[in-house]
Formats: sequence, C-alpha cells, structure tokens
Amino acid sequence: MIAEIIAGVATSNGATGRRDGLVTAIRFVARDDTGSTSVPWTYVEVELPAAHPLSIHVRRHALGDRRSIRRGDMVDIELGDPEFDRTFLVEAAPSEVVADILDAQTVNTF
Repeated sequence: MIAEIIAGVATSNGATGRRDGLVTAIRFVARDDTGSTSVPWTYVEVELPAAHPLSIHVRRHALGDRRSIRRGDMVDIELGDPEFDRTFLVEAAPSEVVADILDAQTVNTF
C-alpha cells in the first residue's frame, strides 16, 4: 500500500518511489535502544533540492513528551489535524515550512 502512495515498488523492509516528483524511500527497521529489546522505527527519506535544507523528525508521543513540551524542553509542531497532533510528535527545522509539506493528504497516510 505504501509503495502505491509513493508511486514506487515494495522492498523487503519498505518501499521506494516518488512522491510529488521527489525521490522517496520508506524503511521499517528495528532499533535496539535499550540494549535488550528492539523498538520499531519508520524512516522516511526524501531527496530535497539543495536550496531547501530541511530536517523533520516524526514519532509517536512518548509518556514524558507532554511534560517536556509544557516546560519548553521540547517543541511539538501541531499541523491542525487533532488526531495526528495528539498521536505524533513533530520536530522540524525550519518549522515554518512543515505545514506546507505535511498537509492533510500526507498526514492522513500515517
């Protein structure tokens, strides 16, 4: 299904293709963050034009995130979709371009 969204092909652990004309790769991996258990991660890599540097980190909210956000230790960019905003943490730089990239159509694929 993801391969169809990015007009590409499925791989053994994800898909590669193009989305809005940009080369895109999505990979599902297991990271060993604790030393004893693996944690599932999804990597989305998009080749952007050199004139548009951008870094976006999206993950499910963890237990302590809300407290860190309230203290100002963490920034969570809200995109206007209540369910998505409640479920996912979005950190990005420059933050002002994120809402244009993560539009309603894109957010609904998560």
